[in-house]
Amino acid sequence: MDFRAKVAVVTGASSGIGRVTALTLARAGATVVATARRESLLQEVSAACREHTPDSCHIAGDLGDKSFAETLVEETVARFGRIDILINNAAVPMHRPLYQISAEEAEDVMRINFLSCLWTTFAAIPHMLIQGEANEEGGVIVNVSSFAATVVPTHETIYAASKGAMNGFTRGLWNDLAGSGIHCV
Repeated sequence: MDFRAKVAVVTGASSGIGRVTALTLARAGATVVATARRESLLQEVSAACREHTPDSCHIAGDLGDKSFAETLVEETVARFGRIDILINNAAVPMHRPLYQISAEEAEDVMRINFLSCLWTTFAAIPHMLIQGEANEEGGVIVNVSSFAATVVPTHETIYAASKGAMNGFTRGLWNDLAGSGIHCV
């Protein structure tokens, strides 16, 4: 794929896999919209991305909030006229035994690790379908999961459940989007 003239949204871009992904996409020529909760770290990431693609930027916010997740996609499309790549990478671990976690804490992990992926994907698909009508490349959705969905680490039950949900969602998207010009992995 030629990444020049592509717009990529990378969630969880303030550190780790998200940060490396944002920088790699920018180096390849994509305009990156980096997002996460930590504004100061996002400023560093977007500044580094702008060295390669001057229009790259960041939007700080909590992806566990449905309206922010949806607005992220809408603001990207409003600013750049398109969204070509969506990297759903935002995640938080739990590192505690299940019996020490409240249902509300478990729900917070599910909102960030899985539901944010669902919300951004549902917001991006209509735009990618329209783009696909104009050419054969509607878009790419990458959902970053974890081996923890298969082999659950001790004290990571909720994290593993969130990644298992993401895996099922991704497999379903792959089937449902076949032939649409949108690819999901």
